[in-house]
Amino acid sequence: MRSLNGSMSPAIWAVNGAVMLPAEEGARRIKPLRMQKFINQASAAIMVLTALSVCGFAQTTSGELTGTVFDPAGAVVPGASVTATNEGTDFASTVTTTTSGQYRLSNLLVGKYDLTVTAAGFTKSELKGVDVNLSQLVTANITLQVGQSTQTVEVSAEAAVIDTTTAQLQNTYSEQQLASLPMASGG
Repeated sequence: MRSLNGSMSPAIWAVNGAVMLPAEEGARRIKPLRMQKFINQASAAIMVLTALSVCGFAQTTSGELTGTVFDPAGAVVPGASVTATNEGTDFASTVTTTTSGQYRLSNLLVGKYDLTVTAAGFTKSELKGVDVNLSQLVTANITLQVGQSTQTVEVSAEAAVIDTTTAQLQNTYSEQQLASLPMASGG
């Protein structure tokens, strides 16, 4: 291949939008349009994956349950076993209280839970019907009674559990409640 002035030089020539290397390097052609198309497609794929990963973080399907386990005198009980069992699925999650008597159960599916707390030298205590709502931290403190671990103290969670860790107000509605709401009509 010759340059415009007719001489053969070991430089790179441009022919019809493609790059031609000299013959001594194998006369390979690199097509810039194909390379640009590849770069555009790769960039678009990276942007789509980034957008999808950000959207995925916003979707939550769980709540959290936290609290402190006390003895009758008001002292904390470290090393107590706290089990939360979902009433609808029977899925159970168990944690042990910290040295400050606190527990935290994360990533619990929305629903009603039964809490069971056991510790050496105390009766088993159960708290039934604790509502865990979407993206909500529910606090349920439990007081154990001194006694043998074969005895059980059962407490019903009829009153609403208050989230004291935030000032956010929220509520969960059933399908029937949503269906009974009045519809606004535009005119």
